[in-house]
Amino acid sequence: MSQWTTETVDYGQLFHRAPAGYIVAGTDGTILAANATMCAWTGVADGGLDGTRLLDLMPAGDRLMYRTHAGPKLERDGHLGELSSNCWGRTGSAGRSCSLSPAPWTAPSRGT
Repeated sequence: MSQWTTETVDYGQLFHRAPAGYIVAGTDGTILAANATMCAWTGVADGGLDGTRLLDLMPAGDRLMYRTHAGPKLERDGHLGELSSNCWGRTGSAGRSCSLSPAPWTAPSRGT
């Protein structure tokens, strides 16, 4: 934050109002949070992707590629530079091209 800024930043609002779709997923691929943009792109209401498996949003070919190449690399190396996929709506409706950059994440401790 700039030294000239006196307002506090609401990072939750930045996440949900971003012009890009964002997903936070657990290590098992379950979506923990998706911003409003990603929900709109996939045709579900805000919060509608929570609990969905990330792989359920990918077409069959992309799921296969993730399971055989990207997933094992992520487990082995702990990160993945970038993965391009399509993200479909829950009903299988056409979605958008997505660029995924999976990496492990640890929530900061509350005392810091």
